[in-house]
Amino acid sequence: MNSWRGPRHGHVLESAAIFILDELKPIALELGLAEMIDWGTDKNLLFSVFSHHGRPIDFDLIAAKSWEAVKSHNFSYDPVVASVEIGAMLRNWFSEAILQDADQLPSRPQFAHFFAGSPARAGMKCHR
Repeated sequence: MNSWRGPRHGHVLESAAIFILDELKPIALELGLAEMIDWGTDKNLLFSVFSHHGRPIDFDLIAAKSWEAVKSHNFSYDPVVASVEIGAMLRNWFSEAILQDADQLPSRPQFAHFFAGSPARAGMKCHR
């Protein structure tokens, strides 16, 4: 059985680390960074996604350690290999989102605020 027995990690800081740190760029590219850039996604909009719990990102470089490969006698996980598999699934499931002539996303701060607020508000309703 291939199951994780190590320390638990979150998903907000760890996600931000993928798209900030150069050493994690291979993961970001597999997860669609080039396509997001083509859409006009800037770092502010991307960070509004990561702030979906309603709090700004307080980035900590420790989050980058969450993406180191892990191998033990009964478990192995390579985040680059996993990102290749996840990226392929994303491109398959959301193929219409990756169009050559698609309109770019707005880059105004008001759009980022609205965009970040929508999932944060939905999350608050889910936790009630």
